[in-house]
Amino acid sequence: MRSLSKEARMRRCLVSISLLLASCVGSLDSSAAGPRGPAPVDPGHRPPQRLSNREYDQTVHDLLGTTLRPGATFVAEEEHGFDHIAEALGATPTQVESYLDAGETLAADVFARPELRARIVTCDVAAEGAACLQRVLRDFGLRAWRRPLEDDDVQALVNLHTDAVALGLGQDEALQHVVATMLAAPQFLYRLELDHAPGETSPQPLDGWELASRLSYFLWSTMPDARLFELAESGALLEPEILAAEVDRMLDDERAVAFVQGFAGQWLRTGRLRSHRVLAEIYPQFDEPLRAAMSAEADAFFLELLRDDAAPITQMLTSDAHFVDARLADHYGIDGDFGDALERITIADPERRGVLGLAAVLTVTSYAHRTSPTLRAKYVLGTLLCDEPPPPPPLLEIPDLDGDEAANEAAALDNVRERLELHRSNPQCAGCHAIMDPIGLGLERFDAIGALRASYPNGDAIDARGTLPNGVSFDGLGQLAQVIADDPRFEPCVARTMYVYALGRREQSTDPAQLRAIETRWRAHGTSMRALVHAIVSSNAFRTRRAEPRADR
Repeated sequence: MRSLSKEARMRRCLVSISLLLASCVGSLDSSAAGPRGPAPVDPGHRPPQRLSNREYDQTVHDLLGTTLRPGATFVAEEEHGFDHIAEALGATPTQVESYLDAGETLAADVFARPELRARIVTCDVAAEGAACLQRVLRDFGLRAWRRPLEDDDVQALVNLHTDAVALGLGQDEALQHVVATMLAAPQFLYRLELDHAPGETSPQPLDGWELASRLSYFLWSTMPDARLFELAESGALLEPEILAAEVDRMLDDERAVAFVQGFAGQWLRTGRLRSHRVLAEIYPQFDEPLRAAMSAEADAFFLELLRDDAAPITQMLTSDAHFVDARLADHYGIDGDFGDALERITIADPERRGVLGLAAVLTVTSYAHRTSPTLRAKYVLGTLLCDEPPPPPPLLEIPDLDGDEAANEAAALDNVRERLELHRSNPQCAGCHAIMDPIGLGLERFDAIGALRASYPNGDAIDARGTLPNGVSFDGLGQLAQVIADDPRFEPCVARTMYVYALGRREQSTDPAQLRAIETRWRAHGTSMRALVHAIVSSNAFRTRRAEPRADR
């Protein structure tokens, strides 16, 4: 397609903004809106949520069939450990320009490939005229903007097509231009929830379209599929039994791997393995096939936990299941005839238990050259128990355990337990390290890439025993995992973390009441990961919205 002038691009931006303003003040005339009435518990305020880079790429793939991944070039943003928290996702001029460019690139890719173009253009616009154009815009618009287009929306897009033709574009080129505009519009880039009752600040139920989008981006990190759109249009998705059935359908679908990678991969940090650095001089056995196997095992482990409704959440810490190929089996020291595909096995050794026994987790909680009991303890406390240790006091001179990188190889040979004594000898450090060090040292039987070991490279035997300040003692990962599973902070932490991920916003003062109700429902159904998903989706916080913020913190 011929490039548009700067003025034409600006006009496209103005059209997008006008469409947004028009849509945000009215309500959709659809049975999907359902009955309106205040929710019994305040769900908090959920700001407009822009698609994360990951969600953007998955959405354009499902919408257009393209293999392009423009999101990989966008600025990355993260908060609370997740990449889709609404308050962290801005729209700077540079980002807006990136979205405009991406829309043009995607539209050009689609219109250059007949099989992809046919998914959008289902009639001959040049021959059939306005009726065909409006039909194309309504059909594509419903999927791209995840709701039916209002008549004013359609007319604005028709006008944009007319203007493009007037600028010298052909009918097909003009339609490509309109598609590019729709892909850069706020209705595509944001998960908008409209004011059905303007001026009303009490909680209001979502309509079917909004609920379909919340559900699809929660569990699949992408747009609703045809089934969800059908249920949204009829309003049936608002019925609790049908909503629950859709949760089960979606969790059993292969697309649920997006939830595993989006939620678990970010929460448990296994997604960071892709970019984690390991010093080859110390760990020459760490290669890309091993990295890939570690990552695949982490996904498979969590996916099994997600789909097993009989498995309590504590099994995440105590399970003896692992998923290995030949490369990972060798790394774990497991004998057997393994190939390139992952196989589910059970490991009798109590040291290799649950999520803490995954090589992916043990690796991302280590430095490039050695293990870090401090990092691993912070992981347990912050990630699994939601009790992040406080940062060191300001201006405190922390002993350097490693020195510069030239000394890393020598540092990797040392007894880490002895080196940590430098921290505990400082009265300002001793309090936190009395809590953290036993936890981290309890994982020292695993090296910086998650392989079992009995001694440090300098020959010193590893002592993985520890006693927590509450007097609970343990020896090694297996016993420590059980201590964490029994900790009363663990289950509420899992619920709180998934709740934040599901809503995609910062925590607010209204959340404790919502979480208490969710945890009560969850425990009544067995505390499986799947039951927690159901408890969150059925909650008022997930199914309702409040238009304006109150005194949220």
